[in-house]
Amino acid sequence: MKIVLIRGLIRNQFHWGKFPQALKKYLPTSELYFIDIPGNGARHYEKSPDSIKDMADYCYQTMEKNAIKPPYHLIGISLGGMITMDWAARYEQQIASGVLINSSASNLCQWHQRFNPTNLLTLFKFLTARNNFRRKEACILQLTSNAHQRDWHLINQWAQLHQQFPSTLQNTLRQMLAASRFTTPPINIPICVAASRNDHLVSVRCSEAIAKHYNSDIFFHPTAGHDLPLDQPEWLASQLSSWYSGL
Repeated sequence: MKIVLIRGLIRNQFHWGKFPQALKKYLPTSELYFIDIPGNGARHYEKSPDSIKDMADYCYQTMEKNAIKPPYHLIGISLGGMITMDWAARYEQQIASGVLINSSASNLCQWHQRFNPTNLLTLFKFLTARNNFRRKEACILQLTSNAHQRDWHLINQWAQLHQQFPSTLQNTLRQMLAASRFTTPPINIPICVAASRNDHLVSVRCSEAIAKHYNSDIFFHPTAGHDLPLDQPEWLASQLSSWYSGL
């Protein structure tokens, strides 16, 4: 099976942590593909699209350009989950399944559920950190992780990545704008929702609403933060392996 992994807001393929290795452990015959949207990772110098539709089109075109034939199993976290939904809706013939990790949608959730306002100060610190990459990454982990907030080895590692692939304030805001306007499209493929009950960034009610909307399977981790693949890679890979076996 061909699995396409799509990260979230201003994150790139290097931020999946140990999750890809865990997936290969549970799904040894799978082929993993990683897509960074414009503005992220190696494409950090490009302007980010300001709509989820354009981001999904970019993903579709990337796979086509690289002659990687469908069907694809999509895994998207947060903003990546929105891209997954749009891609699956408009290119249904390509997509075998979609996994949505701690994602959200404006038509199903209140704004304060999609972004916990208690995090505004941390977000402000991130946006104003300029070239202080360690501070930026420490802020991101404070927002998204429950297991690595004081992991200075990881913070330093990601700060080096951020210095190598710096995200611009403009692209950050364009991606936030795209996410804020996203609404759920009709989807006719198998969907699975993975959610963190202890997500301090996005309320777990958003994942519950998406699962109810699509009448999809949903499973929860009790302690992980928003970045579920980072906090609990083995658990998530195991859950997905079991779910894929039932398709």
